[in-house]
Amino acid sequence: MSNVLLIGFPLFGHMRPLLGLSRLLVQHGETVYFFGNENFREAIENSGALFLESEEEYSPSGSETAGTDKLSEFAGLLLELLQARERLVPGLNALISSSNIDYIIHDSFCSWGKMTARINRLPAVSSITTFGYNQDIYDKYPEQFIQNVLLMPTDSPNALFPKQGRAVQRMLKLMFAAMRDLTEESDDLIDLLVNKQELNFVYTSSLFQIHMDSFDSSFRFVGPLIKQTSFSDHTITEQADADKRLPLIYISFGTVFNHKPQFYAMCIEAFRDFNGRVVISTGNVELDLHTELPGHIELMPWVSQQELLRLTTLFITHGGFNSINEALFHAVPVIVIPRAVDQFLVAERVEQLGVGMKLELDTITPHSLASTVKEVLESEEIKSNCRLVGESLRLSGGLDEVWVQMKRFKQIHEIR
Repeated sequence: MSNVLLIGFPLFGHMRPLLGLSRLLVQHGETVYFFGNENFREAIENSGALFLESEEEYSPSGSETAGTDKLSEFAGLLLELLQARERLVPGLNALISSSNIDYIIHDSFCSWGKMTARINRLPAVSSITTFGYNQDIYDKYPEQFIQNVLLMPTDSPNALFPKQGRAVQRMLKLMFAAMRDLTEESDDLIDLLVNKQELNFVYTSSLFQIHMDSFDSSFRFVGPLIKQTSFSDHTITEQADADKRLPLIYISFGTVFNHKPQFYAMCIEAFRDFNGRVVISTGNVELDLHTELPGHIELMPWVSQQELLRLTTLFITHGGFNSINEALFHAVPVIVIPRAVDQFLVAERVEQLGVGMKLELDTITPHSLASTVKEVLESEEIKSNCRLVGESLRLSGGLDEVWVQMKRFKQIHEIR
């Protein structure tokens, strides 16, 4: 079989699909070299890949402020990615020379993966862990980017336009021109966040994807890479068996944006009298509870999310792309409380498709949270929409479709 180099971006949400791809490729006899940092060594080796250490670290600011400083923050992100590429490409070129690599799969944020493939004339695949996005979408809908990615202040969908919106667009155009001079390449600068290849995997369905008509057949919308595993959280499964008729609310803010102990405390207050079960995944956050925790509310530092979602009635989340698609895969309605990056765009899509509701973290109260939960749980329309979107995600093919596309990709390039 062939040798493949996987290049990951050191954030959990970006690594999860690549780890799934790694397991799949190893299962089919490929030799997988996985370029990542030490934090992910165990997970990479458990996937069956050979771990290759990268010294590249990336720590998102998780900033929740809005305003013109978002423009400089975005420029800083682009510059960081360019600088990382300059540091990493030489070592990757040396690795290619010594390991007889046949093709590359890289995270969409890893422009160093795209450049390495180009320099070494290797076919490559891009792994996109958010909505598919391209220059065409930006050119047609710049206000969506400005409001939901840059988080520029707005009181209504079009409040930034025409004056402020046009000014921001001009600043972005100048920024992109300056970045283009630095890259000395012809690629659109939006592509620095996508790094399109001849084959691109997006882990959602064509129904959930925004502006689907902007994509050609090189983008394959394969849905979440759901893997059925044994579930080790016996407390949850045993109680779920006993309480099948009671609703289960699952609350999680992911691994990056979960440092909000006051939010978890508010959730406890909101659901103190809830007739059902509540599981709150707190990560490493320590809660200093001043009152006794009700018996139907469980605080857990970690849960097997894919397994728990199979039992869940309602999911309250920050709106991470993987988490939303996994919940909808199981037709679970969502309440999204976005914090940063693409989460506002995800929340907007959730409301467009009627599969849940959005709340603002700054204005949420125990009463408003409890009443929103009641509204979602009682909505037959939301349940119906979730079933529709869930079916679209399940029919997207997941790991089976990925392997079909990989076999075709290898045949085109005559890779053994």
